[in-house]
Amino acid sequence: MNDPSHMAIGTGIASPQVTDTTLQTELLRKIFSSKTKGTIGKITYEMTLTTAEGNGNNLSEVGVLNASSGGDLLNRLTFKPIAKTSDFELKIEIDLEVRRKN
Repeated sequence: MNDPSHMAIGTGIASPQVTDTTLQTELLRKIFSSKTKGTIGKITYEMTLTTAEGNGNNLSEVGVLNASSGGDLLNRLTFKPIAKTSDFELKIEIDLEVRRKN
């Protein structure tokens, strides 16, 4: 499996499931604007939507993937819809933490 490289944003509202392989309704996908290693097992991925991206949509889901199209969906989250307009940039940060379960 390739390393995570992209974040996708969409308008889906269905609750995330372990079996999800795509966003419910993907609008756009971008390479991370930054990737920061934190404490052991933790990485923060960041993507910024510019004032020209995603406008006119109620954004409500995000996912981390390992390809510019297709690829593997490594996680999917839903959130309260954000009405995206050209009045603002939207920065999305996702913290992934891997822990060993004893």
